[in-house]
Amino acid sequence: MRSINGFRMAACALAVGVLAACGGGNGGGELASPATPADAVSTLRARALAAAATQVAPEEAARQLMDFAEATFKEYFPSHQPTQVLEPFRYRYYAQTGVYLGVVVSAANGYEMLGVYVMGGSFGNEPLYVGPLARYITPLPPVTGPGPTGSSNGCFDVRDHDPFAPGARMVEVIRTEGPAPMTTTFETRTVGPASFEGHAAVEMRHAWAEGDLRNGLPDSAWQTHDSRSYLAATGPAETTHYGETTAIDRSDSVPGGGTVSTSTRSRMVYDPPWVDRQGQLPLGGSLSQTTRTRTTGSSTTTVTGGPVVIPPVVTGPTETIADGTPTTVTFVRRERVTVPVGSFDACVYQYDTALSTGQVWIADGRGFSLKTTGTSAGVTSTTVTLAVSINGRPVVP
Repeated sequence: MRSINGFRMAACALAVGVLAACGGGNGGGELASPATPADAVSTLRARALAAAATQVAPEEAARQLMDFAEATFKEYFPSHQPTQVLEPFRYRYYAQTGVYLGVVVSAANGYEMLGVYVMGGSFGNEPLYVGPLARYITPLPPVTGPGPTGSSNGCFDVRDHDPFAPGARMVEVIRTEGPAPMTTTFETRTVGPASFEGHAAVEMRHAWAEGDLRNGLPDSAWQTHDSRSYLAATGPAETTHYGETTAIDRSDSVPGGGTVSTSTRSRMVYDPPWVDRQGQLPLGGSLSQTTRTRTTGSSTTTVTGGPVVIPPVVTGPTETIADGTPTTVTFVRRERVTVPVGSFDACVYQYDTALSTGQVWIADGRGFSLKTTGTSAGVTSTTVTLAVSINGRPVVP
């Protein structure tokens, strides 16, 4: 859907064969006058459903409708796809069938508020309104947890971009609060498909540096610290992590002349792969997770230019196996939160271990962090997000 006209969705056939019957030419979604008592009951029910829809934010109602369609009509909507934005629509695109499914979430001339539209594939390239959202589902407030599929609570559904697409880039600037505030810039770039320990994965490259560098990290951040992770989307609201690699190269001058250069390489494998299902938790739901890692590493230290010639010192390779600390993750609430990057609806997750506890505010339906708090050994720290950009464009509420 590259424009409003491009979003025009076809298919009375889809309304008849998939979601419901066409509106009989009523256009605005109004039902005909009831001819029988059964028709009257149907009319009253439809109006009750419409009233229920108004109690849920339009974006949430749209998410629930599209989740319902994915769970019920897999021949047209065969996989869980991210929700995308093209005002006044929230929509999803299914490349396997070439079909678009969308819901109108804001008033616009020519489109029905909370109207359902389809287009593409076997349904053609012209749009057709197929009925009000409330004809197909009764939207529920998000506090009830996941949508109708029971597979996604929507918190990590990314509507701004496809994070697994090669070339995708996210830059986050955060500030750690306290007596000595510190600002750090993180950058993640998606390299593309890769193989890691025999698993088909996507390679992502990470870098960070101190300071507000929202326009891009300095080249030295890439040259001195190259961290990469390997993961894959393996189901609705499910990501499997296979491992990480890190390469660090740095040089420091020493008193009296000379330079100490250190080169470190490490490879960490999740054994078995770690499956993240936080996005499937209902409100109030919890899960426990423990990661087991197998890490190999080596380092080389070289001194040059000094008064004494010192041969390179090589350490490793060594291998260590460690069981991570058991962690309980709980989806505790949804709330509105205001941080320097703006005001967002957020999903709040709590993380508890034997030694620490913390909470993370995730932008609901956007997937990035807005705020974190953590307490360990009696010390509490807080970070807030100053700025987020995706593929070079600043993110706004």
